[in-house]
Amino acid sequence: MKDKVKVVISWELFSCPTLSALLLKKVRDAKLVVSQTGCRSSPTFRGRAAEKCIQKMWDLSREVDYFIPESRKALIFLLSKGINPRKIARTGRGIGVSINTDLFNPKNYEKEKSREKYGFTLDDRLILFIGRCLPMKGVDIILKAFRAVLSELPRARLVMVTGKAPQPYEVYLRKLEDDLHLRNKVINLGFVAQEEIPIIYSMVDVFVTAFRNRLEGEAFHRSLGIEQTFWADDVPNTILEASSMGLPIVGRAGIGGVDEIVVDRKTGLLAKSLNEQQIADFILKLLTDQSLANKLGRRGRQHIIKHYGARNAVKETLRVLSNLK
Repeated sequence: MKDKVKVVISWELFSCPTLSALLLKKVRDAKLVVSQTGCRSSPTFRGRAAEKCIQKMWDLSREVDYFIPESRKALIFLLSKGINPRKIARTGRGIGVSINTDLFNPKNYEKEKSREKYGFTLDDRLILFIGRCLPMKGVDIILKAFRAVLSELPRARLVMVTGKAPQPYEVYLRKLEDDLHLRNKVINLGFVAQEEIPIIYSMVDVFVTAFRNRLEGEAFHRSLGIEQTFWADDVPNTILEASSMGLPIVGRAGIGGVDEIVVDRKTGLLAKSLNEQQIADFILKLLTDQSLANKLGRRGRQHIIKHYGARNAVKETLRVLSNLK
């Protein structure tokens, strides 16, 4: 490597890439910038070894030259952990949270053709969830909300792009589907190629999420016998993608950076608590009021282009890097 490495950028303090970046910083005598999207203060599993790992990472945080918080909650988290305010960018967002709005553009796709590809018609009312099938994602809450929607709109279908859930959550979900009589109403596409993701967004009517907060997540984990701490996505990429595709969002307020991506009543509808009936009511409202759905979707795309578009994110990152001394 002939050219001198001046800056190393990594994502999340508690991550393997940051450990590698710390090593590169020392070897190359470079500045280290960490884009902090989450509020994660512990690794996934508990125990004495994990506690030592936590302390070691916080010790190493002194080696970070600059943090770019990608949401207000990430900023508050860093300050609460005693990070020097002078080492924290206070305005704008960096490339840690950004999206290619040219790729995720509804004008690139035709809804009818997208639906034909996956066996749906224009008469179907399609709700979409994309993400890992984990308790923190509230997949069970989405299933319960969908049952209420289905009672009002028999042509509704829940499309999911997710893998197999960990045991015993998988068992819990399968039993829930049977109890709610949702077989053949929930279509899980499983793993799909990355180039298919925009096509799937283009064929649906509403995107839904239902994140649990930390206390709810840990309590639910314990109820299932899962010995695991709870992590929530701070700024979920799927919401960025869905909004960029002009979809109205139904979600949960107060979780990480969701409130910043989704402007309640302007780009989506956010439930104040983890209430499946309220989530169902929001979905029904958007599926039965096309004018409202279109308006929220348009505003959502404009919001993403302005605040999370890749071009603006690169400019903001370069601005932050130019201030490094």
